[in-house]
Amino acid sequence: MAAIDAMPPKRREVFLLHRVDELTYAQIARRLEVNIKTVEKHMALAMRQLSDTDD
Repeated sequence: MAAIDAMPPKRREVFLLHRVDELTYAQIARRLEVNIKTVEKHMALAMRQLSDTDD
């Protein structure tokens, strides 16, 4: 949980909306009024950040 708390706010929000609230990328993009590519980028960075903390 510390790794999630350490994420920048928007990245954390996207990650939690997808993983906890189980929203699709399209639903997240609409909710946050951003492009779906932005959501994809935030998720990729979030996953990389989480994998880096496992090392």
